[in-house]
Amino acid sequence: MMAALPNSFAHIPPGRHAFGADGTVLLYPSAQLGRPAVGPSASIADYENAAFVRRPAMSQDDRVVLGQRRFVTAPLSQLRFCRRIVCPEGSSPQPFSISNLPPQANFSASVLADVQGNRDEAASRLRDIDALMLGHYPSTLRVLQQHGAQSYQVVKNTDPDAEDLGEAINHYRSFGDHVLMNAILGGHRSLASFLGHTMPERYGSEEQVHEWAEDFLFKFGAGEMYEPKELIERFQNDDELQRDTRGLDKFLRHGHIISDVVVIKGMASIRSDEDAEMSTAVDGRDYVRAFLMNQPIMYDGFLSTTFEPAQAKAFSRETDPATQPRYAIDFNDTTGKSEVLRRHALADLHNAQDSDQTFAIMLVVRSKAGRGKVLDSSAAPGIGDEKELLFSGGHVLMPSMAIRCEKGYVLLADAYHRDFVR
Repeated sequence: MMAALPNSFAHIPPGRHAFGADGTVLLYPSAQLGRPAVGPSASIADYENAAFVRRPAMSQDDRVVLGQRRFVTAPLSQLRFCRRIVCPEGSSPQPFSISNLPPQANFSASVLADVQGNRDEAASRLRDIDALMLGHYPSTLRVLQQHGAQSYQVVKNTDPDAEDLGEAINHYRSFGDHVLMNAILGGHRSLASFLGHTMPERYGSEEQVHEWAEDFLFKFGAGEMYEPKELIERFQNDDELQRDTRGLDKFLRHGHIISDVVVIKGMASIRSDEDAEMSTAVDGRDYVRAFLMNQPIMYDGFLSTTFEPAQAKAFSRETDPATQPRYAIDFNDTTGKSEVLRRHALADLHNAQDSDQTFAIMLVVRSKAGRGKVLDSSAAPGIGDEKELLFSGGHVLMPSMAIRCEKGYVLLADAYHRDFVR
């Protein structure tokens, strides 16, 4: 009988992740100890019973390989542009706790009763986060702009996919092409393939795909520019959006790793079938619930952020949750207070009595090992003046702090490109 190998991660509590000195992150290290719970063909229902709202049909495509390990994931939107990482395949989902609760009687009640103290602390945390924003560091911003301009020239002049890089960036920003390009980045070569994968029960025929394309053009005001058939052809033609997507992603992945840079992304929760089927919007309740359960969130598509908070507000339907904070949940807190508030927040989500609690989300992205570029007029002529930092596909967000507000959440997460996750 072979002796059991020592577990170098035995000190990592269940549901937590290990962060290496080399800048990498190891997901769910203690899950390796468990006996296989279910087989590789299991559905998400076999892995967990959490009350997630939306459950798009699962498939083997919802597994992801990071490093040399395969993980079970679940979509956070109908179009599957981002997903939560549930657990390693063959392991059971692990319970998560920020810290143990102190033994004092009525500790939880006293934490929840200190309403004003919680508000003051949350407001203080928001000020600390604001002070970290890239916009406050012009020298760092200039360095990122220089890196973007250098990569723009190198990739444009050396890679056939990026010959029209400026046009690819313009496409990404116009007439809903960002939705189509995210679909292509996910590996889809045709619109029929994409819709058949994400919504097979609704778009299984050629006529239904044509109908979706017609509705899509109407939604984004491009009905006078393209016919539905032309949109379908633009998606699948190798020298149009397919090439634009490859070229843009190569440009974003080129050159320097982005570390210790803080930017923000405004998000509005899915409110209608149109939101679900024709946008990059997420289900706010599921997104926040995954975050509070310390489940890493993976963006297979491009991750658009800004270093101008006012622009982020425009993407959250002009709702700024940061104006009325209630309490902060710090994932590094050891006092027990944040664990009380985390459980309280999860109960609120489960009861769903407050429909505004995930209406808007401000996602604060602290890039630890990211791949992306600042896209503004400094990078190349014609790129435009949006104060954007666009990350390439394949980033994993690690929860760090959640601030519950009157109308939404502010979520702080550390971002790693998949090359640094295992």
